[in-house]
Amino acid sequence: MAVPERPQRWVPLGEGLLLLEFADRPSPAVTEAIVRVRDRLLARPFPGLLELIPGYTTLGLLYDPEAVVAALGGASNGSGAEAADPAEAARRLAEASLNAGEDPAPDGRGDRSPPSAASGEAPRPAAEPVEIPVRYDGEDLEALAERTGLSREDIVRLHSGTIYTVYMIGFMPGFPYLGEVPEPLRVPRRSVPRTRVPAGAVGIAGAQTGIYPYESPGGWWIIGHTPVRMFDPAADPPVRLRIGDRVRFVPVE
Repeated sequence: MAVPERPQRWVPLGEGLLLLEFADRPSPAVTEAIVRVRDRLLARPFPGLLELIPGYTTLGLLYDPEAVVAALGGASNGSGAEAADPAEAARRLAEASLNAGEDPAPDGRGDRSPPSAASGEAPRPAAEPVEIPVRYDGEDLEALAERTGLSREDIVRLHSGTIYTVYMIGFMPGFPYLGEVPEPLRVPRRSVPRTRVPAGAVGIAGAQTGIYPYESPGGWWIIGHTPVRMFDPAADPPVRLRIGDRVRFVPVE
């Protein structure tokens, strides 16, 4: 299925939030489209835009209702119900920003307007995959081998031989949802979650793999551990990975 370059639906969610829907399920191509639109809005923020919130298949636009209505009325001399509808005003302003000029360079290079206070996440140049060292000694490695019929060596080879895309950061600060896991490794979440999963644990659930930034309960199959800190509130930026990043796991002893 072709992935649209622009959102398929614009959905108002309460006062001050507009949700841009791109697809029904996540994929690297969907994430690329979300990041492209986000970066364009960061480069050309419209009046009243407060924050951009990327998700699996959506991009949330948090905006100031009064500011977007005033900006649209001033720009178009509009009046009446349509001009006074904040969601419609935000949609029209966002579309105008997306339609203005040429797209930023696909490799992320070149001149761009500095990001406004609309988001804490600036456009980031394309780069080689981020390498995350992993010691494949997870508590579930043996059980996963039995369930899938793969050897431990095959699990390591398949998991580390794939370049993943960061679909979303969520669940807790810095937790990356990465896809897609090779088909032979895909298993549902554990039927009985653990009450304690250590920080740095690398797990698999369905078509995704992820890294626990902190000790936490969790139901993913733990296949390894990394010493890389996924979230550091004292760092700038505090998160190690961001949506759209490509990631490769590197086996270490």
